[in-house]
Amino acid sequence: MENIKQQIHSVFATPLLIRKVAALQAINPRLKEIVLAHETVRPRNVGSNIGGWQSDHDLMEWPEEEMQIFQQHLAQAFQEMTSTTVNGFPSDMEIIVTGWANIARNGSYTRAHSHDGSLWSAIYYISAQPPPSDRPLSGALSFIDPRSGMRIAPNMQPPFSYHMDIQPEDGMLIVFPGYLLHEVHPFVGDGVRISLSANALLMPDMDLNGD
Repeated sequence: MENIKQQIHSVFATPLLIRKVAALQAINPRLKEIVLAHETVRPRNVGSNIGGWQSDHDLMEWPEEEMQIFQQHLAQAFQEMTSTTVNGFPSDMEIIVTGWANIARNGSYTRAHSHDGSLWSAIYYISAQPPPSDRPLSGALSFIDPRSGMRIAPNMQPPFSYHMDIQPEDGMLIVFPGYLLHEVHPFVGDGVRISLSANALLMPDMDLNGD
């Protein structure tokens, strides 16, 4: 058995960044106030968020000081992910970022989707709300293997498995490729679940090959 394990390799790896951001976690109460205030003055944007509220994709234009701090940490994460995984990426290359806020209450969920056209997508959790003991997947984020052929054998073991479940926590930032399918399981509880989402695109005229 050990011999065959040494002969099996993981290919087409998908980069995934998961980190707790202490500086953002410290201002989560204020970030929560800001998002809830925006919910009261703007209509719900219809997207993949079923039953919840989603803002327009103008989060990067919100003027609050705490939102500026969030943008700084988000930009840093996007820069780190790109410079680490993209060959020849200059550290001063401009990355275009769009973002929006999400609010989920009891019964809300997000259907499976991807952000095609984006180099990276990100989710930051302001208020994650721990799941009830009898509903461990409440509000969980699930990444789904985008390769259709993997659906033939959905029970493969990690790191070759078909999906990955993450139970969000307050202060958690997740960055992943825009092509990666993901969904959020129905949120169960009396509280409110709040997150910030963003997409990153490189400048349209960028050239990493020198052509």
